[in-house]
Amino acid sequence: MPMDTSVSALAGRLASLREQ
Repeated sequence: MPMDTSVSALAGRLASLREQ
């Protein structure tokens, strides 16, 4: 189970929340 995608999605979500 690759966690790379999970981490990538999490990072993207964090950046999105930070922009708001």
